[in-house]
Amino acid sequence: DSSNVGKPSSIYRGVYTMTPLDDSPAAEGVPTIEGEVKLHMISKGAGMKMMSLSEVLMRFEHNDEWHELQLSPAIGFHNNMFAMHGHGAQEELILSGRSDLSRFRLAGVTKPVCEIGPARITIRTPSRDEVNSGEVMVLDGKKVAVGTVVSENCGFKISMNLREIDVKKLGRKVINYSILNNIITILQIRFFLLQMQHGESNNGHAKVSLLCIGIQALMDAYDSLIHLFLGLSAQFMFNTFSVVALFKFILFSMLEVRYLLLVWRSRRQNQFNEGGMDSIRRELSWLYSRFYGTLLVGMVILYNFYQYLNVLIIIMQCYWVPQIIYDIVRGHKKPLSWRFIVGISVTRMIVPLYALACPYTIFNNEVYPALPSAPNSAEATLIVCLQVAQVAVMWAQAKFGPRSFVPWICLPHVYNYYRAVPAVHDEELGAPECVICMNDIDLSETHDPESRPVITPCDHVFHAGCLEQWMDVKMECPTCRGELPAMT
Repeated sequence: DSSNVGKPSSIYRGVYTMTPLDDSPAAEGVPTIEGEVKLHMISKGAGMKMMSLSEVLMRFEHNDEWHELQLSPAIGFHNNMFAMHGHGAQEELILSGRSDLSRFRLAGVTKPVCEIGPARITIRTPSRDEVNSGEVMVLDGKKVAVGTVVSENCGFKISMNLREIDVKKLGRKVINYSILNNIITILQIRFFLLQMQHGESNNGHAKVSLLCIGIQALMDAYDSLIHLFLGLSAQFMFNTFSVVALFKFILFSMLEVRYLLLVWRSRRQNQFNEGGMDSIRRELSWLYSRFYGTLLVGMVILYNFYQYLNVLIIIMQCYWVPQIIYDIVRGHKKPLSWRFIVGISVTRMIVPLYALACPYTIFNNEVYPALPSAPNSAEATLIVCLQVAQVAVMWAQAKFGPRSFVPWICLPHVYNYYRAVPAVHDEELGAPECVICMNDIDLSETHDPESRPVITPCDHVFHAGCLEQWMDVKMECPTCRGELPAMT
């Protein structure tokens, strides 16, 4: 029935306790474990089997609906047979099946396959007496589910107590979150387009740090994958999350990777011009292989160190640091548009702050996972302080010079454009001519910063103001096309 596509029947969430089975020889060494459990009842018509951030305890089909029970720590069950009895206010699921525990290496459970059955789960509306006695939460029309799962040959019993989640309220929150995320992505697309225009107008592409843009591209690539995974974990909101993932994929693949290529090409213009198509292919292969290799390595790190995801997010928020260091080393001035800097800084803070500090976030472990330390106002404050500090340093570099706050002993070697002009210019040729403005150069001028003579590493002399304007367009000598170092 297409009208049921993506519509949830119900979602239950609660706690479970795994204990050794009394009077069972297989119970020796079985630990007592407590954790969270979730029961999904989602329309089969959605056309895609569910995935989840927690492992599957039971997945089964009933009345054209997929049912999924999950546990964490992980215990996975498959090939379940079941029956359902009752109707109306109370229903009972009776399930049996087999569980392959070999890949989970659960301490104390030595059997590779555990026979399950019968497993009884009772779904009912709580009575007023249960509410008054405190056995269940406030009576609000939501059902509760109480169940027991027994495995005789593995010697354990799992007891669970769940409560129905308000799916309609959750759906509204997810839609609001997706709208916010899509607006943020559209703004980021706009800011990247502005930065590309800024770079075209003053040869700024060559002054941009590849690592700075690469980190941002990786962040958006991971965002796209994570939102796609979140959509699969609760299928009834798959379409909503898939739109978020699509927008992030467009930003990542069509703008950020393209901008990486522009920066890379600007730095190797001579190789691109002189090497032909073979050289271009080699350069592109080098760039893409390292970028996508880093992307894959990062995915492995995220998967294996999910418990430190909040720390990884804070580290990734330092994406301006490579640009700050690159400007210090190269002496570049104003390589990035201020609209780009401020806009990206603000928009990249919003989602981490939402996940860490918003009391109404969807990432609260009810259906969607929370960050390991959330809620955490201290980490949210740290993210804001990091962004403010990075923007403040970049502002100081633009106003006072890229190396103004660095001790001289830590500075790299800097070419001196104001070194003495070789005598050959003064004695044999008279007053040299600036080939940029076609006016004579007064070698004795020391007061006017625009007319002051400067000399390149290739011994060509220009007005300081003329050469600065020229270097905003090309970082090569106007006379001999030799490469020029940055002017500080």
